[in-house]
Amino acid sequence: MLTLPAYIEPKLIFPLKGCFYYDAWLALEYDLLGKNARLTLRPEPTNKYDLYAIQVWLQLTDDNNDNEDQAREMLIGYVPRILSRYMSQRIIELGKRHIEIEPLQIIHLAHHGRSIEIDCLWPQINLDLIADEDDFVHRMFVIAKLYWLHRITQLKRWWRKKQSQYHHKPQN
Repeated sequence: MLTLPAYIEPKLIFPLKGCFYYDAWLALEYDLLGKNARLTLRPEPTNKYDLYAIQVWLQLTDDNNDNEDQAREMLIGYVPRILSRYMSQRIIELGKRHIEIEPLQIIHLAHHGRSIEIDCLWPQINLDLIADEDDFVHRMFVIAKLYWLHRITQLKRWWRKKQSQYHHKPQN
């Protein structure tokens, strides 16, 4: 079993992908996304492009009606492919064990022109409930770190390109 120092909480933070193509714009327009938004994970094994795809849904309820049948949902985006294989397998395993997956928490939300950025936190995994947690947590931390390094590298490349455009001297 994995033993972590008390100050380290095994949390996974990742950006959502494909937000522009789904209902994220509509949810932003109506102020439905925020710190209290309930985002749920739903594996999509029938996805022809990625068998391990995980959809992220915003759960809505009708404030005017206490009837649970009135619940609605909006597809906000997807878990990045680099993380989805491991997360999908874990979600399915937890479902078989009847362990509820906690909703995602939004920790960063921004939109710039046509671009939407939503970063989410997957709440702490209960290590006591999952016997083989050691391997999963280790892989998820490694993958998350690699993904963030990739994202930072992309940002640095973009910044260098912009800087070279502004500092480029025309040749005579």
